[in-house]
Amino acid sequence: MTHTSMRSLDRHIWQSRIRTSTKLKLYNIYILPVLLYGSECWTVTKADARRIDAVDQWCLRRILDVCWFDFVRNDQSCQITQQPPLSVIVKSRHPSLIGHVARMDTTADASRIIFEQPAENWRSLRSTFSSFNMTGRQSVSYGRCMTC
Repeated sequence: MTHTSMRSLDRHIWQSRIRTSTKLKLYNIYILPVLLYGSECWTVTKADARRIDAVDQWCLRRILDVCWFDFVRNDQSCQITQQPPLSVIVKSRHPSLIGHVARMDTTADASRIIFEQPAENWRSLRSTFSSFNMTGRQSVSYGRCMTC
């Protein structure tokens, strides 16, 4: 969806003579929300972080009008645009969800899913649930969010 959003604005915005600062504001307002929708719930692996950063770099390079043969490093494009890597933004949004869940009533479904121990015979969805659950437990200390 992010590629579609970027390409739909390609001819009119990204390849126009609008200032780069204005293009970055438009990117932050219109493109990033499409990419970051629901990112609080994502379990981000190293491979996912590389993919997220690759999409972000592709977008920033289109905004800066950098071609593949210009040999501009990723950290240089982040420095020029003063944008943090998108994987850092995604990882920073996860504790905010855990903080909301930690402040919920203990009888709420979301709170029970995160903080209660599963039954002994429960094994079917173990990998996805346990990686999200362990990430959430690392963000929470004694029922309160560490970032709160």
